[in-house]
Order: sequence, then structure tokens, then C-alpha cells
Amino acid sequence: MMKKNRVFLNKVNKHTENKDVTDYLEQLSKYSNIPIEIIKTDYKQYIARKHNFLSRTVDVKAGYYEIFKSLIKYYLTFIYVYIHSKKIEVNKKVKIIFDEVMSITEHDELSFLIKKFPDHLFISNEDVKENNQLKFYKRQGYCREIIHGNFIQIFFKITWISFKYSRKTNNNLINFSNYVVNQKLKYETIFSKYKSDIFFQFRFYTTSAIRNYLFKKNGGKLCCTFQRILIHLGRTGYFIDTDILFSLGKKSAELISDTDSNFKEIVPVGSLILEKFWFNTKKLTAPSYDILFIGGNHGTFLATDEKYMSNYYENLKWLSKFSKKFPKISIALKHHESWKNELHFDKKEDEILNGSFIKKIYKTEQGPKNKSYGYAFNSKVCLSWNSTMVFELLGHKIPAYFLDPNLENDGWFLNSNYTLPWRIDSYENFEKKMIKIIINNKKDIVQNSENFCLKSENTSQNIFDKLKNI
Repeated sequence: MMKKNRVFLNKVNKHTENKDVTDYLEQLSKYSNIPIEIIKTDYKQYIARKHNFLSRTVDVKAGYYEIFKSLIKYYLTFIYVYIHSKKIEVNKKVKIIFDEVMSITEHDELSFLIKKFPDHLFISNEDVKENNQLKFYKRQGYCREIIHGNFIQIFFKITWISFKYSRKTNNNLINFSNYVVNQKLKYETIFSKYKSDIFFQFRFYTTSAIRNYLFKKNGGKLCCTFQRILIHLGRTGYFIDTDILFSLGKKSAELISDTDSNFKEIVPVGSLILEKFWFNTKKLTAPSYDILFIGGNHGTFLATDEKYMSNYYENLKWLSKFSKKFPKISIALKHHESWKNELHFDKKEDEILNGSFIKKIYKTEQGPKNKSYGYAFNSKVCLSWNSTMVFELLGHKIPAYFLDPNLENDGWFLNSNYTLPWRIDSYENFEKKMIKIIINNKKDIVQNSENFCLKSENTSQNIFDKLKNI
């Protein structure tokens, strides 16, 4: 995977260094008044997110029809933005700005940390009924003065260079220009009206060099983000931009070093999600199972090679085979609380588990209070393909394992030697391990648990202690 990883990064860098692409980025930098290196970082991230690792192609269609469609979308977008813009008189200073908290549930996940900073601004798409919320809905509410000051660049100069270089490079650059202009208008609006020392980005995988640059241009001091999930060497894992990444554990974010990301410091703090939904909330009684397989995100959009999906289905075959061989051992497959059977139904998964004694679980009574933690803490052994919960459990000295046929799931575990004792590479070893734990009642001892996740009872306090003197 190291070779494939570097090949991918070299491919993105080579594409970005193409003369026509460089000329486009330089002119986009000029007309947006954002430094070329900042623009270039977000462009590389944009290309990475468009990359299909299975076909090894980038989905940026550049035919005349696609370009024309993108141009129409571009103009309609900013006509809409202008119509819904307004004059903003606010000038306010806060200690910290929380951004991209997309729902009430995610606000709950951050609630303990938010309460540590009474002087804050909270940016969201949904109304969470918080006094300090700034709601941006579908690009409405941008500052009209900023749009006026960039009108010619937005409606004429940027569209022309985007069209010109789309034809030259055979890449649809108009959509990226749309992204850049939106970032500029939205965050110039926010950061020019709301001054802050700290910017907290909830998702590390949606950081933006442009957003961080605009924050500091307007007087901000520090940008930080949080490791909600495992870092993945796929579309969302590359070219992360931040000053501080608050990680689950001492080694849980090591993969970021293989992603050409910009960061100054990794600070292990534990899990905000575990703190909120288990250690500091009412615990509802959950069913007990001998084996709980914790479902994570999966699908071809996460695939990093042609074996990814076949290996995922292989570990389900292990579960099915084991269930049929040991029918008295209770096994459940617990999907995300947000998943719905009718929306996330996987026909192949269903075919593999058919005839086994495995129970599939989606939304639960316990979910709103405890997510899936009650199921995990109440089971004899937890397994997964890629769930962050395995790291959280190991961090609290509870043995949990990744089913990883032939140890080929290196999109999640590249060079992560510390994870090897907790990755099971074959059905034979899987069966032996389950018999040892469930039938013989002999559990493995978790060494160096802090590599995976720090104790999480006080994660928000750990983050606050790092930021309070900024």
C-alpha cells in the first residue's frame, strides 16, 4: 500500500504541476485574492475527493455539455447568492468559532466542549435553538458588500479562465471555481464580522486551506479539528489542513503523515462521542450478545483497491460460517443508528448472512441516548471491518478486533504495526480466537491502550485545557 499510496500522491502532484493547471490556479489566485499555495492545497484535496480508486480515474467530465451545464449552475448559484445576500452590521468578538456542525445530533456530540466556551459562535445548517448560533442555509445571508467588491471577478474573470482552462486541460475546472468563490464569500462574511482567536472544525476530513487562510487573514490565531473517525487513505483522507489535530489516541492519527497534509501538532485527547453518549449520560439497558459485529461505513466509495469490497464480504462470510457451525453462540450485526434498512439494504450482505443465526440491528431504543455503545460494552467480544468503536474500546482496555482477511485492509491500517494484535487475518484464526474468548473464557490483555484512544471521561476538558490560553 505504501507504493500505491505514493503513486496516488505523485499522480495528484504531477497533475497539479501541469503548466495549464498551474496557469489556471495562478489566475484563480489573482482574481480571488487568495495565495496560490492555499488555492493549490484545496485543489489537490478536490482532485483527491473526485478520484475513483477502483478505476484509477478522476470524475471531472470536461465535454462541452458538461462545461456548459457547470457554467449555467455557476451563474445561477451566484445570482441566487446575490438575491439572498444582505447588508451585515454585526461586529463581534468571540473566543472560539465552531463550524460545520451539520445537525442537532452533531451539536449534542460537541455539547460538552461548547459549554466550556460560553463566549463562542456556532455555525450550522440546522436550527439547534442556541443563542450563539449563526445559521447558514443554502448559501443565504452572505455579505452584500463583499459580493459587490468581487462582482467583476465572480461573474466575468473567474468564469472565463475556468472555461478556457477546462478546454485546455480536459478537466472541468468550473466546479472547483464555484467551490473557491463560495468559500471566499461565506467565510469572508463570517470572519470579517465575527472575530475569534480559535476556529474549531468538527470534521478533519472536510478541512479547507482556504477557510483557514481567511480565518487568520481576519485576525484568527489557531485552527484545529478533531478525529471523529479513523483516518482513511481514500478520497477523504488526503491534504488535510489544520494547526492542531485532536486525536483519539497517541497513535490513532499516524496515517495523516502519509497524506501530504499540513498540520503542526497532533494532540491525543480521547473520544468526544464516547464521553457524551456513554460516560456522561443515562445508560439504557441493551441486549447482550456473545459476538457483536459493529458495522462501519463501507462501499465502493471507500475502496482503495480492487480487493476492498471482496475482503469486506469475506469477513461477513467468516461470521456466517461461524454462526452455522456454532448456532448456540449469539451473534448480532449492529449497523449505524442513522442507517435505515430500506435505504441501506445490501443485497450481497443479506445473501451471505442468509441461513445463519446472525441478527441484524439498525435503529434502536438505546440509540438516542447511547448510540451503539451499550451493545458494545454489554457483549463478550466486539468485531468490525473499520469501525472507530474498536479503537475506543481498546483504549478502555476492552479487547476488540478487526476482521481483516490476509491483513490487506491497509487503506485503514497502513504501517500501523500497533494494530496487528487486534487484526484477525483468516477464518481459522478467527474461530480459534472466538472459542478462546467465548467458550474458554480467556480474554486477551490490551497493552498500550493509549495508542488507540485515551480514557474519554474528560475529553472535552482535555481539549479545553489545550485551547484556553490561546
